[in-house]
Amino acid sequence: MQATFTLAPTQRNASTVNIPVLPANSDVQKSAPAGSGTGTATLISAMALGQSGPTPAVPELETQQNERGAPVRCAQEQSTKLSAVQAQLGVQGTELAELESLRKEVARLQELSEDGAEKISSLLRAQKAMAEGVRVRDEQIEALNKEVARLRARVQDSEVRAEGADALRRDLAALEALRGVAAEFASSRALVQQLRVETTTLIRQRDTAISELSKAWEDNDK
Repeated sequence: MQATFTLAPTQRNASTVNIPVLPANSDVQKSAPAGSGTGTATLISAMALGQSGPTPAVPELETQQNERGAPVRCAQEQSTKLSAVQAQLGVQGTELAELESLRKEVARLQELSEDGAEKISSLLRAQKAMAEGVRVRDEQIEALNKEVARLRARVQDSEVRAEGADALRRDLAALEALRGVAAEFASSRALVQQLRVETTTLIRQRDTAISELSKAWEDNDK
């Protein structure tokens, strides 16, 4: 028969030592004083030396063992509770570490979300500015198109005027030519008038000559 005693009840893994319990007829148990703190060592020493003697009653030994084992069992229970608490604390520490990691991840995601929101806001502002720039450029292009159309109209008008000027110059040249013809015609007309006057004069002279010749013939006939 053996009794188990814990040497270090405050540690997590308590070391145990099995102490042999002497039989009821052992003389060593009788030699150990009741309630002595060194009774177990005396029993071990007596067993080693082979001493013999009268043995106490078994119930009394069991009572002593129970009394001595009560603090040990209490310490074991406390150690077990402490181990459970430590294990729970370890689990809680792991959970806290995981929660801290999650908190950091959430903070990082929030920062990324804020950065993303800022980037989106910047992109929206840039898009709005680009749209405004496109609108301004469209207005400028429309104004330039109108100016080009106006200039083309002026060019066409200038071309028409140039064509008109060319036609006018041609007309003026034709008029100059007609003026020369008119001058020649006027000169020819004056010449015709002169010739007509000279012809009339010659006719009169002829008539006068004929009349004189006839008168002369008549005078000669008489």
